[in-house]
Parts: sequence; structure tokens; C-alpha cells
Amino acid sequence: MRTLKPEFVNALGNFIASRSKEDPLENWFTRRRIVIELEWLANTKTATDCFVLYPDPADPKVFTAGYIHEAVIGGERYNIVASVNDYTGTKGTPADGVDTKC
Repeated sequence: MRTLKPEFVNALGNFIASRSKEDPLENWFTRRRIVIELEWLANTKTATDCFVLYPDPADPKVFTAGYIHEAVIGGERYNIVASVNDYTGTKGTPADGVDTKC
């Protein structure tokens, strides 16, 4: 099962805390909801929610894949992006035995 690395989760918590006017407990729940959603996307059978980033348009051979989740933090909408390098573990094989890779 793929889980987000602790460094990503901590950075996400700091990001939320710096933009939210809510109390720390509400920020923790916001972070947890985002983490659950991103981990669910990374572990589902289909790769339709996977996207590809090209950090250097001049060199299209260099790219990374990842998952995105839209969240409201402090009244503003943000797209939270987790690349495949932000996860630990491997994706499990689904019950039908067909494994899709992102």
C-alpha cells in the first residue's frame, strides 16, 4: 500500500497552518482529509486520476507522475499535488489481478 512520506505530511501541515485561521485541531483534520484522499487516489485500481508533470518543457523526456486533490484552506482553493516520489510502498494488486501503474 502506498502511503505519503512523513516529510510530505509535515510540509502539508505547515502549509495549512500558515494559511488557515482555524485552530490546530481543525487544521489537523483538514490535513488528515487531504492525506486520506491522496493515498486513496494512489491506491485505487484505475490510474485515471494520475497526471504527468513536465518540469522542463524544453526536455519532454523528463517528467514525473502524481496525484492532485483540490482543497479549501483558509477560504481559498488550493490544488495539493503529490508526486509518485512523495509515497512509500508499492501499489497493491487489486482483486481482479489487473494492476495499473501510474
